Amino acid sequence: MKDVTIVVVSTQSIPLLAANHSIAHSPQEAIDSLNDFETIIVAGGGILNASFLEANLIDELYIDVEPILIADGIPLFRNDNANAQRLKLLGSKMISENEVQLHYEVSK
Repeated sequence: MKDVTIVVVSTQSIPLLAANHSIAHSPQEAIDSLNDFETIIVAGGGILNASFLEANLIDELYIDVEPILIADGIPLFRNDNANAQRLKLLGSKMISENEVQLHYEVSK
């Protein structure tokens, strides 16, 4: 991932791994640091995903449905105080023989 800009969102100060990395201390700070970009991908765990959604910084979601049922794991969105979020299905496509990708718009 040399040709992408990576912003790590963390409340702690952590060492940078490469020249294309930077640190933000909130979702809004991360978005502000990438204001020259038209498209930004948030890739993280349930807490990070929920923090961007709670701050109204997510316009669209792509959710891949895998052919594996996992009894335990990291939730897609984890926030005990989060409100329900309405989504509008924009499309779906087959990624592989057994995997489908759902594309949603986040209602604001």
